[in-house]
Amino acid sequence: MWVYQVWRSLEPWEQARYAAWGFSTQRLLDRNTFTRDVWGDSDDFIRQAVADKGYHKDAIQNAALVVAWYRRSPWSDAELVDQIKSRFKEYSFNLESPLRNLLINLGDAGRNVIADLKRKQAEEQAKLRNPKQLK
Repeated sequence: MWVYQVWRSLEPWEQARYAAWGFSTQRLLDRNTFTRDVWGDSDDFIRQAVADKGYHKDAIQNAALVVAWYRRSPWSDAELVDQIKSRFKEYSFNLESPLRNLLINLGDAGRNVIADLKRKQAEEQAKLRNPKQLK
């Protein structure tokens, strides 16, 4: 929990990204491990972090999505799945990212996103192996 507090207190984001990365890569605990008040009033902070477009955005965004999952706010689980899914459109299909653990823990909707990403990844790899399909 202290890593979250450090991350939230650091400015600028360039420094905060290390704490955010540390926080987002930890094994997820049971979702009910922390009471909601532990996180404080952080809806605006989470929204701002997810909207970040800096070069360090992955660590910041991933950490914010982890906090959102624990808090069940500012998005519902369905909206959180959509938030995570949109991250995979921006860059490569890195199924080993911290977001994969969130998707697994978000039930069928999250697991469906993983299956879809794996299918798309297999299609892309098949295209690379067979250049005739690129036409």
